[in-house]
This record gives sequence, C-alpha cells and structure tokens, in this order.
Amino acid sequence: MTNLELGIVIFVAMMLLIALRMPIAIALFLGGAVGFAMLAGVEPLLGLLNEAPYSRVATHSLTVIPLFILMGQLAAGGGISQALYRSARAWVIWSRDRVPMRLTYCLGR
Repeated sequence: MTNLELGIVIFVAMMLLIALRMPIAIALFLGGAVGFAMLAGVEPLLGLLNEAPYSRVATHSLTVIPLFILMGQLAAGGGISQALYRSARAWVIWSRDRVPMRLTYCLGR
C-alpha cells in the first residue's frame, strides 16, 4: 500500500468515525496513530507517545500565560483598567469626527 492509498484509507476511516459520533479529537488521534504506526512502526509510535506530551508543554514560553492572567487580575483589582479606559475615552471623545481620519493616517505610515 502506497503512502497516498494509506492516507486516503485513514481519511475515510476518520470521517466514518466522526460520522458515528466519535469525538473529533479521538478520531484524529486514532487516524494519526494508525498512520504513524503503519509508516514507522509500533516502537517509534510508543516512543513518540512517551516523549511528545512532556516535550510540548515543558517549554518556558508557556509560563507567560498564567503570568499574563495574573497581571490582568491585578490591573482589574487595582482599578488600572478603569483608569485606562477613562483616559482613552477622554482623549478620543472630543474628536469623534477626526478619529477615522487619524486612524487612516496612522495606518498609512
């Protein structure tokens, strides 16, 4: 079976599983796992399933997400968010007619 034939068979199988009301994530996982096992073998599949989940989430860039949420909560609790909205409204409210013109000018730079 060629790679193209295997891809078509797995695609049809995934669509059939989805049509049988299996959750999409599980159908995609099964299709990918079967395809990877058919192309590379079962041992590489088990190795990938062993390593991949940890290596995907063990990056330092994901530590930014909870810190960003914490910063938003501190800003909201301290009243900074309301002050920023009031400040922006004070700057914009006096020139409602000129805002689209200024925006077009700024985007054109």
